[in-house]
Amino acid sequence: MAERTIRVCDVDGVPATHTVRIQDGRVNWLKDLCDKDFAALIQGARKPKRGRQPGSNISTRKASAKTANGRRRKTASGPRRRRIALAGS
Repeated sequence: MAERTIRVCDVDGVPATHTVRIQDGRVNWLKDLCDKDFAALIQGARKPKRGRQPGSNISTRKASAKTANGRRRKTASGPRRRRIALAGS
């Protein structure tokens, strides 16, 4: 005996034709929608812009590395190497 899965619209209860993933912060949601509800969802929606997110460039990160009193934060860096000049070289 075979089983069949039918997706149902989460809004109207009619057979769904689209599955939409909605991301809210770190949480993902899946919503099954019919054609009518899918059209209402994307009406007025916009596509995300390509490129870097705001605040991801180096100058912004350097500016945010300052503390409230204006001093730079101490950053963890590896051991510093010193150049030693040998006599006769």
